[in-house]
Amino acid sequence: MLIQDINNLALAEANEAYMEAVDFDKNYISLPMPNKIRRMPYGNIRKYFTKNGNKPYLFNGLTEVCKILTPLNYDSYALDAWKKEQGAAGDVVMYEAALLGTYMHVFCGQIAKAYMAGKTLMVSNSEAATFEQYLLGRGVRPFKISEFWRRVLKGAQSFNNFLVRHDVKILAIEYPVFSLDKMIATPLDIICEATIDGVRRVCNFNIKFRETAAAYESDALQICSEMYLYNAYIEAFKIDAPKIERTFILVPKSHPTARVECFIKEFTNIYTEQDFDDDILFLKQKPKFKGIFAPDLTAQTTKVENLQLGATVEATAGQTIADFILSFKD
Repeated sequence: MLIQDINNLALAEANEAYMEAVDFDKNYISLPMPNKIRRMPYGNIRKYFTKNGNKPYLFNGLTEVCKILTPLNYDSYALDAWKKEQGAAGDVVMYEAALLGTYMHVFCGQIAKAYMAGKTLMVSNSEAATFEQYLLGRGVRPFKISEFWRRVLKGAQSFNNFLVRHDVKILAIEYPVFSLDKMIATPLDIICEATIDGVRRVCNFNIKFRETAAAYESDALQICSEMYLYNAYIEAFKIDAPKIERTFILVPKSHPTARVECFIKEFTNIYTEQDFDDDILFLKQKPKFKGIFAPDLTAQTTKVENLQLGATVEATAGQTIADFILSFKD
């Protein structure tokens, strides 16, 4: 299966930057999903929600929790020094990189869905215009657009090569899990069977799109925590699904001189499950993190775009977050 010339990728329907309250797509998940988990905007971040009977639950995303945990576990001297050296320009670079990463993350999801269906993702020239509008509309410097587009196409080829080279059998794309104890939820990018170093196992791959094909020590927090949350989730809800045995980051190489392949780094048990449990317990004991583990469900909601259903879900006057969550049908 090859990435060919570019055809009607519906980015607007998949773009997570909208932070919509949306159902996860069951068409690309072969694992059982006993709980309906959705996501919604909450201030400047995204939270996840579900309900059990008449009881609503609002979870913090794992990404936001890891941002809090990272300075507790790792030295950020190098990044801090780089930010100081770059000044305001560094903020621009990081902002543009985040936008590009969001776009590429969605693009890889589309490639994986096509692969799962035994099809080839076609890309048309109109997608280049969509890409340009997406970035320019968010303030990316115009002279960076063509460079970023070339990187997207190269990264797409690299990701497709990974799927074929490692004989990947996808079990789920964006599989959502949560912990009632930790009050954390997250979707896992790709859960699959894959042959790595000659051994076939059930793996978790977290897709990263970076300037250089590299891993950071602090990646262990998120990558390992995803595995722990998933394995605990399927056990707690007695889900007939295989446990994840190995967990990785996956960086599609995207520069012109790079090989058409992905950089893969395993983090299995580098950050232990006991470390994760201890860190969450530590945060729970800090009053300033009360909003994470005991969110205020009496606060009022605002209107939320539900792109997948093609409609706007609008909170009624005075509707609380709890009422908003309970208004969704299972």
